[in-house]
Amino acid sequence: MKKVDKAAIAAFNSSDALASAMRVVDAKSGEAIAQVIEADADAGKLRRYAVEDGLLVREDNAFKIIDEDRAIRIEPVAGETPPAGASGSADA
Repeated sequence: MKKVDKAAIAAFNSSDALASAMRVVDAKSGEAIAQVIEADADAGKLRRYAVEDGLLVREDNAFKIIDEDRAIRIEPVAGETPPAGASGSADA
């Protein structure tokens, strides 16, 4: 598989256009991972909001954040054309 350009990964965290054209998926199951805050496919690290029954989970006065080590891929959303340099996927 083609690796995603490092600049595209960095932009993933700050660019709405790129973020809306990409998705993070579990490398083993292929299922999309919802509510991702940050993802690093090369390092196998993921930060996301906790979700239960489709709703964000609150802890005290903030949303619960989950940090995970897991194999992920960053892929284009079907039917979307991601910006240049972000058309591949990366394996952990």
